[in-house]
Amino acid sequence: MIIDIGGGPTSMLLKTINLAARSLVIDPLMYPMWTYERYSTKGIDSTICRGEDIYEEGYDECWIYNCLQHTDDPDLIIKNGLRAAKTIRLFEWVDIPPHDGHPQMITKKMLDDSIG
Repeated sequence: MIIDIGGGPTSMLLKTINLAARSLVIDPLMYPMWTYERYSTKGIDSTICRGEDIYEEGYDECWIYNCLQHTDDPDLIIKNGLRAAKTIRLFEWVDIPPHDGHPQMITKKMLDDSIG
């Protein structure tokens, strides 16, 4: 069971083999209906929600990749991911200054402090 925070319309879950039931994509944006139908066909649940607002628990893994620079509170999203799953897998670009659509600058220190 995997929760993908910020997975967007093309979550990496779509490429997994033997995906366990109850995997979930969380993303705050509304996408065309075919996006959600494609997830459903693969047995993936999806929810329109900000990563800052999730209260999920009980997942084996949480994936967060290439999304934290778009958010209001990256630290809270990481904390929510740590609560949601036993293992967190995270990939984020670091040290890119904020610009339109990317209000956060993610740094190694910020990630280290958030993850603990």
